[in-house]
Amino acid sequence: DQPRLAPTGAARELLANHPHFRGRADHFRLELCDGALVVEGVVPSFYLKQLLQQVLRDVRGVRQIQNRVAVVNACGLSSHDPR
Repeated sequence: DQPRLAPTGAARELLANHPHFRGRADHFRLELCDGALVVEGVVPSFYLKQLLQQVLRDVRGVRQIQNRVAVVNACGLSSHDPR
């Protein structure tokens, strides 16, 4: 029996093995903060932002996901709020 991965390790492994995020898992910053998995990074569509959240929703030890991923498409349009 292998030891269970920490939530951030399990989340990264899920992303690394998912067809939409394979090869891109290291482009996301994952941090566990008081039971919330905080995810930061950039994706080219709102679909991928939502899919990312769906992929990570069942990570053991995570009560909620704070999806701080920005959507930036090839035309330069962005959901990022440069405050």
